[in-house]
Amino acid sequence: MIGLIGLVAVAALIWWIGRSNAAIISVVVVEDGLALGVNFDTCNVDVSVDIDEHDERVVLYPKNHEWHLFVMGSDDCSDLVRVELERPLSDRTVVDSSGQEFELVPELLRQDTEQPTSLPVGCSSV
Repeated sequence: MIGLIGLVAVAALIWWIGRSNAAIISVVVVEDGLALGVNFDTCNVDVSVDIDEHDERVVLYPKNHEWHLFVMGSDDCSDLVRVELERPLSDRTVVDSSGQEFELVPELLRQDTEQPTSLPVGCSSV
């Protein structure tokens, strides 16, 4: 009986960790600072980002909604989520919920079409 309770507790912990955590690899500033592209360390996973905007910073709260993929690992790619801001980013810093600050990457433009591109090759958008 104690073993079963321990097994259920471990499963619940794994579920909680996987449900709430997704690591951010990089943040891209798009549309003149009106949106952010958040690149995750996951691959083809249901991820999302909640934000909390302040005068001096924007806080990102990443979430992985597919805990079983978190536990089992992922393929060799990453997921990209677009986050709309209430006002332009301007000189505000971007941090995640742990306080880690991100060096912001400006939106990349292809010279031949002048259309925005996504993050480096191999990244997929969600």
